[in-house]
Amino acid sequence: MVVAAAFDAAEQAHPLAHLGAVAWPLALGLHLVLLRRHQTAGSPYQYWAHAAGLWLLAALGGWEVGWGIDRLVGGRAAWPIIAWALVPGALLTLLALAGARMGWPVSAHRDAYLRAGAAPLAAFLGLWAVLVNFVSNGDPSPLPYVPVLNPLDLAQVGAVLAVGLWFVEGRRLGLTGFAEVPLATAYGLLAAGAFVWANAVLLRTIHHWAGVPFAPQALIRSDLVQTALSIFWTLLALTSMVVATRRGVRVAWLAGAGLMAVVAAKLFLVDLSSVGTVQRIVSFIGVGVLMLVVGYVSPVPPRMPERA
Repeated sequence: MVVAAAFDAAEQAHPLAHLGAVAWPLALGLHLVLLRRHQTAGSPYQYWAHAAGLWLLAALGGWEVGWGIDRLVGGRAAWPIIAWALVPGALLTLLALAGARMGWPVSAHRDAYLRAGAAPLAAFLGLWAVLVNFVSNGDPSPLPYVPVLNPLDLAQVGAVLAVGLWFVEGRRLGLTGFAEVPLATAYGLLAAGAFVWANAVLLRTIHHWAGVPFAPQALIRSDLVQTALSIFWTLLALTSMVVATRRGVRVAWLAGAGLMAVVAAKLFLVDLSSVGTVQRIVSFIGVGVLMLVVGYVSPVPPRMPERA
């Protein structure tokens, strides 16, 4: 089936073309029948065959849905790229919410589906949610663009929620590898991804509402973009430091302070080069005021006492 899918990818527009709508359901069904008939406890072949079947289903489903949406919207806007996350996200959510209660084959091979099978889907969704920010301007045509409440941003949020549900369920079930991941690491990855996403939302909004081309050189040279980034990063740093001070989370405060230092360096190395523009003057004043607020309301939390 993997070889056939590879040939289809080279020659067909979508997997259900040329009687694929008949062949693929029969092939996947026969795959499960053979696994059920010849199942052997502890067989590594069976383990990976179940996991690979899930990967193949996600790939074929994503390809087919992507092709269908592409034809529906005529290849426009961000819709086709969103489709590639829909099927893996739906499968991962289904396994997270109902995997422990499903019948055969999931119930009999829970580890193969919820760990070996789902982990690549989760990795794909996480990478997709980050990388799509660099390749798509989020154009929702024929719908109007609204920050966050647009198809691309909602799809990214959905992808992260699917991964989060799967991770929480894996820890609840005590599956191998889940408990070993420190929660601090998981929160750190989530915060880093959220930072990338928040900046992408800002840049896409400036592109759609202010007409700045969504291209690296145009964005870098835009005074509006540079001013918006300086103020936005300062607001993020301020929020992080205030919350960290109130909750006593020193690491989050240090992360906010580090971002504030980056903003200060950016003001002198980048923004100062065009200090005469109105946008840069606003940037200096806005960031300066916010830095004063930080110093007043957000002192560094004390170190946690060492255990004896």
